[in-house]
Amino acid sequence: MTARSALRTLLVRGSRSPRAVLRRVRALVRDARRASAVPVQITLDGHDLLNWRSPDPSVLGLVLCDRRGAAVSSEALAAAGPPHGVHALNGLEQDTYELRTRTARGEREVRLLTAGDGTLNEARTSEAGVWRLETEPTPRLVHRPAEAEPPGLLALEAAHGLVALDIGPVQGAWDLTVERRGGTRRIPVEPRPDRTGAVRVYRLGRAQWGAAGLPLTGETTIWDVILRPGAEPDRRVRVAWRGSGIARPRDAIRLRAVVSYSVAGQRIVVRPYWTKDQHLALELTATPSIGGDPG
Repeated sequence: MTARSALRTLLVRGSRSPRAVLRRVRALVRDARRASAVPVQITLDGHDLLNWRSPDPSVLGLVLCDRRGAAVSSEALAAAGPPHGVHALNGLEQDTYELRTRTARGEREVRLLTAGDGTLNEARTSEAGVWRLETEPTPRLVHRPAEAEPPGLLALEAAHGLVALDIGPVQGAWDLTVERRGGTRRIPVEPRPDRTGAVRVYRLGRAQWGAAGLPLTGETTIWDVILRPGAEPDRRVRVAWRGSGIARPRDAIRLRAVVSYSVAGQRIVVRPYWTKDQHLALELTATPSIGGDPG
């Protein structure tokens, strides 16, 4: 059924308000447009390349249209197999690009296929920012500048009762805290003074475990690792994985538990882990101890 015939049917029936008729027609037009869209899979390599391929043999190239209407074309490579190509992101303006295809029948809309490889499917650099794909309102390639992206966890090392975090890329002032879930206690963590640049190193140890005021009953408490921008101290950014393009670190990265005796009279088990929504958190469990390393 075409949009015109659908509108005629609805008007004849007279069972819907004009606004409902308009919504229905818009939905029909949108569905018809999407049905004619060309399936394309786009994979960003994590750094500066966009790779595309389509199962439709009529595709001649991928077209990227910026908000001013200027178009950049990525031609299909002269190679065997389904139409495919590659485009360097560092040659694009830092903008938003609507994605279309150029086919033997003219330009057509894109229907993005899932990459399905377990990655974030993004391109990220500390200087240029981040490129990501979006499907709504239309398939598009979107750029966000580096200063608009919160830093994340690049590396974690747990040993000898300590947890060391590499956080970055850092643009501007950010403060790191560990905060008890369901409570009000907020413990600051200062970066190592000997590290400068876009990556900062934080070491959690005796100062934080002592400030946590842990019960010695063996009860496990949960602490979220939080970043706060210096200009917005009330904004909480839970620390996420940025060390690679893995989309679900909970499924791929195992973190070891460590035992600390640095707080007098306490044996503290510290277990870093990934939450179900892929953020870093700590489990702290304390029991009485009569010995251990006081350092």
